Amino acid sequence: MIEHVLRALKSAKNVDEVVVAVGEHTPKMAKLMKRFPVKVLKTPGKGYVSDMEYAVRKLRLDTVLTISADLPPIICEAIDRVIERSRRCDKPALTVVQMETKERFGLGGECVFEAGK
Repeated sequence: MIEHVLRALKSAKNVDEVVVAVGEHTPKMAKLMKRFPVKVLKTPGKGYVSDMEYAVRKLRLDTVLTISADLPPIICEAIDRVIERSRRCDKPALTVVQMETKERFGLGGECVFEAGK
């Protein structure tokens, strides 16, 4: 599955760099990533959100698109549309979910959640 996601990211015109975050609990992923032209960052392995925060801080990133490895239907055109929408929406964060997920949770067209700092 991750190979498909990586191909989509590499084909997207709005993606400058691909970084794969791996932790101590994902040694097979770290080994697999040696086959791909991506940057691999070892994270503390404290959990998804904590590790993403670590990656953003460690790499001093301003703009970040996170994509889980289990999104095999993702295509480069969708990635480019999401990035273009994010640039126009003037929000600090943008989350994209499948329509089925939105409907299951009763979410409308646009939802904004503010989190404390």
